Amino acid sequence: MLRVVLDTNVLVASISRKSPHFWIWESLLNSKFNLCVTTDILNEYAEIIERYFGIKTAEYAMNQLSLLSNVIPIVNYYKSMSFT
Repeated sequence: MLRVVLDTNVLVASISRKSPHFWIWESLLNSKFNLCVTTDILNEYAEIIERYFGIKTAEYAMNQLSLLSNVIPIVNYYKSMSFT
């Protein structure tokens, strides 16, 4: 299945049922693709959704994301580089 990272603006534009981009949110909810997220991405989603739609919508959207089996958490690992 396709793995996707959604830009915050794309996710925000897709949440409203009135949006022409609602098909993206609906496809996510219907497991048409896997959404890859980090903690930083989720925090940004929550912050921006709350800014545009309010806290209740942000809580709803984040709760939906936490329940979806096709939302894949990605952990960033960085290897320290030695410059000696």
